Amino acid sequence: MIYFFLKWYAFMSLVSVLLFYIDKDQAKNQGWRISEKHLHLSELLGGWPGVYFAMNWFKHKRQKQSYLTIYYGIIGLHLLIWGIVFYLSL
Repeated sequence: MIYFFLKWYAFMSLVSVLLFYIDKDQAKNQGWRISEKHLHLSELLGGWPGVYFAMNWFKHKRQKQSYLTIYYGIIGLHLLIWGIVFYLSL
């Protein structure tokens, strides 16, 4: 079961990196942007590790405090859920 979740996180991280790449490219070219709501949804679905790297690789969304607050909240939620899962499995 744990391998399924590891694969899921890896898949969603790749999706999230792709979304960040597209959004950064569109921002540079003043094109259609991906909404923050959709970026956060990809994080919530497990893509937050990929977003961590994408923010640094693409230098995108690193200083927008409102975005970062929600992003760190999503990470905290994931850690809380995994902590509860591991605690209950003891």
